[in-house]
Amino acid sequence: MVNFKKLQVYWISIVLLPAFVKSISLDSTGSYKLVVAIDEKTAQNTITGYVENIKIGIQALSEALYSSTDSKFSIQDVDIVVPSHWDTAHDSAATTQYYQAADVKISHVHPVPSADNPNPCGRPGSAILLPYNFFDDPQNSTFGDIGKALLTQFARLRFGVWEEHGFPGDVKFPYFHKTLTGSDWEVNSCTDAPISGDFKNIEDDSDCSPTPGDEYPPVSQCRFLPSGEQTAKSSIMSYHYLESVDKFCDATTHDKQKPTPQNLFCRYKSITEIIQQTSDWKQATQPNNPSPVVFKVVKNSASPLLYFLLDGGISPVPSDVLSQISSTLINLVGDYTLENVLAAVGTYPPNLGDDFVTEVVPWTPFRDGRDQFIVAFNTTFGRKPGFKDLGGGLKEAVRIVTAKKHPSGAVILMVKTGTEPNTADLTPESDVLTQVLGSKVKIHAIEIQGSDIQPSIALERVVSKSEGIHFSVTPTTDLMEELGEFMKNLTTEIQSEIKFNQEYVLVRRDIINQNEPVDLKVNSRIRLFEAFVIPLSGMITGSPRFTWTNNGNHPDVMFAEMAQWGTTYTSNVAKVYYSASRIATVYPNILWDQFQYTCNDTQGECRMLVYIFAQAVDITTIPSVELSISTSAENNVVDMTFENSGSNLGTPFAIYAQLSQDRLPLMSSAHGFDVFAYVTHVDNSEVYVIRLTDDGLAVPDLSRDDGIFSGTFIPKSDGLHNIIVTAQYRVPPTTTNALNMSNPEISSSVGKLFPVDQIYFGCGQFGCSSIRPTVDFIVSQTLPMVEFKNVDKFKPIAHRVIDFSATPLDDFKILLEWTVPGVYLAEEGLVNVDSYSIKQSDDFFELLNNFDNAEYLIPPDEIPPPGDAWNHQSITFTYGEHADRYFALKAKTLRSGPNPLPSVVSVITGANVRSTVITTTTTTTTSRPITTSRTPAPPTRPPGTTTASTTEGVTTESVATSPKTSTRAPTTPRTTTPPTTPLKSTPSPFPSSTAEPTKHWFETREGIITISVFGGALLTLIVLGGGFYIWITKYR
Repeated sequence: MVNFKKLQVYWISIVLLPAFVKSISLDSTGSYKLVVAIDEKTAQNTITGYVENIKIGIQALSEALYSSTDSKFSIQDVDIVVPSHWDTAHDSAATTQYYQAADVKISHVHPVPSADNPNPCGRPGSAILLPYNFFDDPQNSTFGDIGKALLTQFARLRFGVWEEHGFPGDVKFPYFHKTLTGSDWEVNSCTDAPISGDFKNIEDDSDCSPTPGDEYPPVSQCRFLPSGEQTAKSSIMSYHYLESVDKFCDATTHDKQKPTPQNLFCRYKSITEIIQQTSDWKQATQPNNPSPVVFKVVKNSASPLLYFLLDGGISPVPSDVLSQISSTLINLVGDYTLENVLAAVGTYPPNLGDDFVTEVVPWTPFRDGRDQFIVAFNTTFGRKPGFKDLGGGLKEAVRIVTAKKHPSGAVILMVKTGTEPNTADLTPESDVLTQVLGSKVKIHAIEIQGSDIQPSIALERVVSKSEGIHFSVTPTTDLMEELGEFMKNLTTEIQSEIKFNQEYVLVRRDIINQNEPVDLKVNSRIRLFEAFVIPLSGMITGSPRFTWTNNGNHPDVMFAEMAQWGTTYTSNVAKVYYSASRIATVYPNILWDQFQYTCNDTQGECRMLVYIFAQAVDITTIPSVELSISTSAENNVVDMTFENSGSNLGTPFAIYAQLSQDRLPLMSSAHGFDVFAYVTHVDNSEVYVIRLTDDGLAVPDLSRDDGIFSGTFIPKSDGLHNIIVTAQYRVPPTTTNALNMSNPEISSSVGKLFPVDQIYFGCGQFGCSSIRPTVDFIVSQTLPMVEFKNVDKFKPIAHRVIDFSATPLDDFKILLEWTVPGVYLAEEGLVNVDSYSIKQSDDFFELLNNFDNAEYLIPPDEIPPPGDAWNHQSITFTYGEHADRYFALKAKTLRSGPNPLPSVVSVITGANVRSTVITTTTTTTTSRPITTSRTPAPPTRPPGTTTASTTEGVTTESVATSPKTSTRAPTTPRTTTPPTTPLKSTPSPFPSSTAEPTKHWFETREGIITISVFGGALLTLIVLGGGFYIWITKYR
């Protein structure tokens, strides 16, 4: 059950982006069609020929793509969208092309080139994000060869691959790297041949070459600057700016031991291996014959979308009446002043295999599709048998137009020519209203009405609530004059952006149990609210109501059963209760202390889905909040035969919700976020509640505090599933309003394009900016339905551990730490793993390629059982003598059934075990369960005996009986005088229930910090003089 208490709502401008609309297309020859769009709010670039520069860059991208993928892919067609206020030559007005749905987005708000792709590995994302000055000088770009620079981001976008280099000041992905037994520091990168060049200090241009055998890497300002002549061909994701480099690393050239993002997120696989596993590669089955890219420049249009929803069912309406309606619609598309209007036609009842609506004419501007529209209007009405679900058709039409994310909104023109006698099976009107209210959609309707045809008017309420126009037609013989006035108003509506006299704001969407409080605070004066109560389990036997019992300041709100489509009927689906109350007295807030109803559920577990919309007298204006939602499903279909935690994605099915304000990510570390996905099967009323988190555990969330909240869902059965995501924020009492310019969580430049000079990389010296919300808000939106197949073939696998670390202690001891993984099951949700295998080796590749045959660090029967998923667990192990070792872990589950799939090897970590280590500041490890709520079947957890369930992870100590010994003599570490200034405590890599959220990156002050990284040795971070960058020390 989700319970949002004391919700205070500011009236804010909310931009709902219901799903990542992937306008990019690919044909069987491997030819892409892209949309490149410039932000409408971006001032015109003063560079002469700026649009031509974009063309030069995209053409170079196509050539680099073709070369790097062995002639597999190229770019064929590109539409460039320029803002309406730019004085730029263009070919036509924009129709299907606009910024929100573009594949490449150019804007003044993007600080550096990056790709918007929340998937851990191997799946396509949403868009490439470029700063407005990226194309200022394509021949002398800050980022080197502009084609290959764009290719790095295109590879991130379409193939879900990552950089193959490190970043200055980054703990996970350091700029310099030394292997566990190596003696020399080297640049962290992946190449197929040595790269020659110089090591230069970016502050004074002095030489900073590594000293062979030195315990310390070069200073933090040291950069490796390759020389002009090179022989290396790969990898583009390491050195895209080198002329000789034009390939990605493949299985033979990829360096698996380097601590790069590609190795961490893609499980040590090369770029080429991942590309060859993508759906794009499988789709491109024919030879690619590249030609010059065909460009079209279009300018933004203010016209909204127009969707015709036509009743094609058998109707008793006289043919001459239908003919007059058809003629009126034909006249509309024939109006040459409307030639740029983008429209589509859908009809119901649908064809066999379609959901609610069958597409008759796809999205096409009037000027290009007049003949198609005329045929549709002449042949659709009164011809098709089948169940006429007007509610399902209209709800689907609303989903279709909102999914387009058109900035000017949309108009739906519904023509209804008859009724469905079996009204009990119609999709409830409330289902449509809850989607329409708060959206940028107006519904206009032409509805046949008469005693012999339609005894009541069905569409008047939903049209009125959307501020559309309802035209009720009586079966006379001359409708042209009356229809003419209706169409005149419609014509005016579709020539400019949709505006409303009174906008509805969603102020609460919640699942509430019986007698639970309903607390609502608002900072604007409410004039009207509308509430819907929909039973999810059990049946209401009495009228529900919001009650106020304390002092009587607020009257009770009574709900009545809602008439559906103009009539009251006994429905086969759950009844809907409704209240529309105008507030006579303006209250500073509205508080009901109880949601009261009687329920016939014998277990007393009735749950109600409650929507509350409101209109306000005055609206507080603050910057807009954007909610973008996507899933890991390609084309909204998931085959559970192949999807599990062993896939490149790392989870069977992921849901992502991205929150931003003024294009800056909202900080999840600002306590007060509740983000949930509500998933329902179309054939039943069970509701699964999935908490989405921004925890950076890569199952599936990639990084903390990037504004992307992620979660996993496993269906119980095949079929279509509806997904609604609700994000709510409540301001903590002491929150301040400030940009987070140096927050450790987001100071990393991972995912940001590297410039040639390597000085101002990523978001600059001070890291990327995120914003802390300053007011409460709630926003909710529906995704397109996702179809799950072969659920019975799903094989659960334990999640991969990505934060497995090894820290050497005094007296030949080693501390192993990790976050406990879990297993997602269809019936139980998230459950615990059953056991671990922990292996050791002095050979990295033995653990990677032959884990099962590697040596146990601890016998299986001596390893403590796993604790609750997402808690911290640790083991202290005594060697008794010095050693250089790599370690890896596998978690196992007994839930996989017969013929289980193999478990996934964790991140491989290494350490040098010695008798004495430098005194360091160690991290305090705490644990916080990351809850994934799921109803009606909440996850169960087997009892754990070694991991604390509150704040501290239990440490278990073991003694080695016969460890392998190293022939290398121990070395004496360099000593360092302890700092005199207080040392800032190092953030724990594990979640905490009491402290501020944990941090991937770090803030630096004077002192010494010990931390371990995957695939390599223990690193000691020596921070001097309050500087931003760090020195890195490795013990041997």
